[in-house]
Amino acid sequence: MRIGFLSAFREERLALRKAWPVVDSGTLRGLPLDTGERAVSVCSGVGAERMLRAVRMTQEVFQPQLMILVGFSAGLRADLLVGEGGCDERGDAS
Repeated sequence: MRIGFLSAFREERLALRKAWPVVDSGTLRGLPLDTGERAVSVCSGVGAERMLRAVRMTQEVFQPQLMILVGFSAGLRADLLVGEGGCDERGDAS
């Protein structure tokens, strides 16, 4: 299974590199790209439109079976701690 990781901030990208075996691989149409065995990571920059662009490009080029947003999620839940995760049940589980 190929996983697509997406982040907005440089700090999020660097944290992912420490946790997952991906390395700097240049850019994907101008966006920072990291790749590893069965995983890619794209750093979109801040903003919904930039993230949407990154998601679409990652899907088009790499066709990952799972896409994970890595980061702060705009502080949607103040009670989350570093290392905790969350998911939106509205996502497509197919």
